[in-house]
Amino acid sequence: QVLRSLKQAQYRASADGHYGLAKPDYTHFTSPIRRYSDLIVHRVLDSYLHKIGADSAPNQPDIRYTQGKLESLGDHLCVTERNSVDAERESVKTKQLEFFERLLQKDEKQAFKAVISDVKNHGLMIELTDSSAYGMVHISTLDDDFYHPNEDGTALIGRRKKQVYALGQYIQVQVERVDRFKRQIDFRVVAAEDHKSAAGRSPKDLNALRKERRQQRSAKKSGKPAAKKRTKPPLTKPKPKSNSQPRDEAAKKRARTFKPKRNK
Repeated sequence: QVLRSLKQAQYRASADGHYGLAKPDYTHFTSPIRRYSDLIVHRVLDSYLHKIGADSAPNQPDIRYTQGKLESLGDHLCVTERNSVDAERESVKTKQLEFFERLLQKDEKQAFKAVISDVKNHGLMIELTDSSAYGMVHISTLDDDFYHPNEDGTALIGRRKKQVYALGQYIQVQVERVDRFKRQIDFRVVAAEDHKSAAGRSPKDLNALRKERRQQRSAKKSGKPAAKKRTKPPLTKPKPKSNSQPRDEAAKKRARTFKPKRNK
């Protein structure tokens, strides 16, 4: 949600800097070349090196770009990149719909662990921890009580039983309905953790949890173990030194220091 609130990055021929890195000059560059924008940057650098007569410059640059040509290429790359991201997102969503639709046809219902990512008047927005699939728990499926949002809109509270579903709370859900036309997946709550354990979670904590899950998923794909979270060693209080000595030790000490008096 934080990334979506920021302005989307664009390819431009002007030096507009990088907002996230706080750098006045920035260019898109990867090695080896993976995108067409990388190829354009390589060509521009070759042309510049040839212009200043650098030793590493090619004998003749392949293509030379004008300022106007680079601007039009930047606009084209922005459009194609958005199309690529949308296509990837839609393909993943399509497979998720097919997967959960098959689960609905089975007699045995499978439960999934999820975290409440948003609270609405009409239900809960959730994210499955394993697959990162998004869905909704409609308030009509919470049929054990009449639920209403709290004052700050971060939780749904039952009127009679006082059951709480709060932002950041972990719950167990089952698939309730799949709508391919609306491309929506609805779930039903089957179990919930104590809301008090989620009450202290801030958006920063939730982002950290999502980052940890992404690292675990990428580790599964690459076959490399995920980086372990660094934890501080527990603080141990030193034991206070006792001034008192055992009786037998104190007696031995007195015997060593005792000197009998001599008669004059």
